[in-house]
Amino acid sequence: SRGLGDVYKRQILFTYEVKKYSEQFFSLDNKWSNFCAILVITFPVWPSLNSVNLALYVFCFYLALVGHRLFFSKNFFVKLIALLLILFSFSIKSNLAFVIGLSFIHVLKNYFEKKILILNNFLILITLSLAAYIVDINYFPPSGFYSGYNQIKINEIDIFLIAKSFYNFCTFFIFYLWIPIIFLFLIKLKNINFQIKNVFIDSNYILIFLIFCASVAPYCLLGRYTDLFYFSEYTGRHAYLVSISFGLFFAILFKNIAKNYFNKKYMYIFMSILVIQNLLILSIGQYSKIESAIFKHDFVKKIKKLNIQEGKVLIINKSIIIDSHEINYLFYNCLLYT
Repeated sequence: SRGLGDVYKRQILFTYEVKKYSEQFFSLDNKWSNFCAILVITFPVWPSLNSVNLALYVFCFYLALVGHRLFFSKNFFVKLIALLLILFSFSIKSNLAFVIGLSFIHVLKNYFEKKILILNNFLILITLSLAAYIVDINYFPPSGFYSGYNQIKINEIDIFLIAKSFYNFCTFFIFYLWIPIIFLFLIKLKNINFQIKNVFIDSNYILIFLIFCASVAPYCLLGRYTDLFYFSEYTGRHAYLVSISFGLFFAILFKNIAKNYFNKKYMYIFMSILVIQNLLILSIGQYSKIESAIFKHDFVKKIKKLNIQEGKVLIINKSIIIDSHEINYLFYNCLLYT
């Protein structure tokens, strides 16, 4: 459909901007930035991207990335447009932390490479983010049914829940690490002079970890999370930004291996295995999405035959796969088309 086409266009725009970001801020050449883009576009969380409202998340993340990239232009008008794009991206509140994280990472990148500390742009962006947050909570707070929604309360922060949330986001990396580990083990067996430590001596890993933290911090503070094998249609949106650090990490990891190991055939085999694992998990998510759609269609069809009165529906079940809002919407469809 046309709407679904627009959703995928936004995903492609987001992926392209991650590629540009990897080239500008991590100095990846075309080959490695393309590999990063492949990992992003095959990231297993995308099956949840099935509606225009969820595509808004991806589009706002795209605005944050492109705005951040353009902000470092020397042209004043380009910088002004960049600030407007970043401001528009704050429609998704997690971008408030994400933009600050990107800016801080740029400061560290300059310090690691040039041993100079440039804070002007960082201070501008952190001021913009804080000002947007203050205006939002004071003049545009959630009201009615959504009163208090997505608002962090210091006295309600649960350290154990934050740790649990952080771990669940880490599963997007943990279940892929077997691929480079086996590859490095085989290299070491064939070449005892190969120094594995050289693969990991790279300050870029610190920067990627900080990107990951900036991506998940708002969700962890609220106790919200998803993991690699949780195929809910809505919680997947919490991990859209994780695709950036995922693509950058494995692209730079294999790039560093390539610097120290010259048998490209074996390297490409393991890079392919990484992409294939992405596609396999992605296909499971797509199957789950199709199965859910069939269930909902059949559910509406059968409920239409019953005499259902108006009112709210609440289903209490620990293993339920559909939340109460969606249940109410399905019953609304039943009544609407009866």
